[in-house]
Amino acid sequence: MVDLRNKYGKEDLLKRYNQEDFERKTISFYRYVIIEDPVFLRDSIYNELSELFVLGRVYLANEGINAQISVPDYNFDQFIEL
Repeated sequence: MVDLRNKYGKEDLLKRYNQEDFERKTISFYRYVIIEDPVFLRDSIYNELSELFVLGRVYLANEGINAQISVPDYNFDQFIEL
């Protein structure tokens, strides 16, 4: 079971961000759609986005999804394919 929560404080994340040697693309989106099992989808999305080193917030509910994230530029094409 993956620990699905914030693990780092703002200062830790800012330090890590400033040490990155690549660019990020910022993406914001929402979609009103019926999500039958938001918990299952949350776990799936969390695992996939973690593997791509995506940072940000994704909100899921039965009525849709809302996200504000940043994707490393070298993983952007893989992100789009999800």
